[in-house]
Amino acid sequence: MAVWLNEDFENFMALHDPEEMNRAGLQKQVDDYFEGQVAGILFCVNAQRAYFDSKVWEPAWSGVTQNSNGVWVHRGVPVKDSPLPTLRNTLGAKALHEAEENPFQIRIDQCRKNGGKGGLSIRFNDCHLPDDPDSPMHSSFWAEHPEWRLEDGGMDLGVPEVRERLMLLAEEVLARFDLDALELDWMRTPPFFRDGAEEAGRPLLDAMVKRIHEARLRAEKRLGHKVLLAARVPSRPEESLQMGLDVIRWAGEGWIDWVIPCCFIISVDSMIPQEVWRSLLPGNTMLTPGIDIVTRSIFSFTDRSPQVTRPMHNTAEMVNGHAAGFYYRGARDVYLFNHMDRNTGLRDKAACREMMKHLGSRADVEPRSRRHVATAYNNLVPGNPTVSPLPLTVSLIRQKVRLEVGSGFQGRKQTALFAFRAKGAFAPETLEFTVNEAVCPVIAAETAFQLPDPDWEIAVCRIPEGTLREGSAVLGIRALVPVDAELQWCEIDVEQ
Repeated sequence: MAVWLNEDFENFMALHDPEEMNRAGLQKQVDDYFEGQVAGILFCVNAQRAYFDSKVWEPAWSGVTQNSNGVWVHRGVPVKDSPLPTLRNTLGAKALHEAEENPFQIRIDQCRKNGGKGGLSIRFNDCHLPDDPDSPMHSSFWAEHPEWRLEDGGMDLGVPEVRERLMLLAEEVLARFDLDALELDWMRTPPFFRDGAEEAGRPLLDAMVKRIHEARLRAEKRLGHKVLLAARVPSRPEESLQMGLDVIRWAGEGWIDWVIPCCFIISVDSMIPQEVWRSLLPGNTMLTPGIDIVTRSIFSFTDRSPQVTRPMHNTAEMVNGHAAGFYYRGARDVYLFNHMDRNTGLRDKAACREMMKHLGSRADVEPRSRRHVATAYNNLVPGNPTVSPLPLTVSLIRQKVRLEVGSGFQGRKQTALFAFRAKGAFAPETLEFTVNEAVCPVIAAETAFQLPDPDWEIAVCRIPEGTLREGSAVLGIRALVPVDAELQWCEIDVEQ
């Protein structure tokens, strides 16, 4: 049992100091990660361009030059560091590859020196900055073929040339590097086909994965050791299938060894149906639920409350809660996306380092302070509804929300937190709060909770001893008198 990390293409090259763009800088970063219970790191090698000196894709720094005024430009347009640190990322990648012959191999080797695994990750449809067509984030391939772009700026994998380009990159990575795993990252970014073409596209993606598996077998023969082939996919099996990703077949055919179900970047899906995944996958398939860097209780763009779509950047206690729920449902490991050592990771870096020391097993994480939050889930299949437990309009009829609490809370202080957007005066005493049908009295909040909106009205309730049961909990709320309020957020907290 352990933690797996995904290190994106930007974190080191854009956000570490220029003086670190060398072997020593790479090695130190890896060493720092392995101070905790990290089993391995998957380093992302591409967005629309490659972040190494690829022979089949243009490198990230290709075509970026400095003009007579000292300004870095791409296609004659200045390269910016907003909204993404694109200039720093491009120059960092360039400097790193000028300083070192093979930076990604250095990272893999350093993982092994720390007793862990080192792997690489390929994004299958990255579409950052589609509204900035001159950005060096975009490949020449993307720029030259607007007719192959999807509505969100990604590429249509129904086009043979688009699929071939991706397979060439995967084959190059497997032929060039000595790696322990290769992740096929299908979560950057769905969709892959034009609306309604997903079912016809399924055999096309099957053929891609089979061909990459065959390249993996050649790599294993060359290297003399196993290379895991992983697929990071939507968190629900039916959603994956509807998008064209026949993950169950891939595993059944032996083309992949490892499935990493995740929600998209908008939230963590705390309700990943691991039991369903496990019943469908072969018994020898690794199944590792993913935790993204933000948690969101609402995925809604209603006119009434548009600001509630803001996510909450994870705290260590929230990650503890997600992980404890996943372990209870049978996970052996957890996978962290965007929990890195710079801007996109936890805001509290000391808390993040401490979290990494206990996140790798159920026995270690359960005794820690945990926040179990009701989360929204964004279904990525075009036309399918999102799954968002909130907001709930408070009424005289009891409304209910289910969330995962895992186990290991007996004898510890347990509270439930409810956050509202209210019109007019708000008094928690006019509401009745329940957990598993037990009435929970309102108490004074002893700590200032970090929430997405500081203007929410909150109610903190004591959960009577013996109320929580292992697994799921159902929170209830009803008004004792008419009130104009919406429930925006709810959670169960277990103190250390």
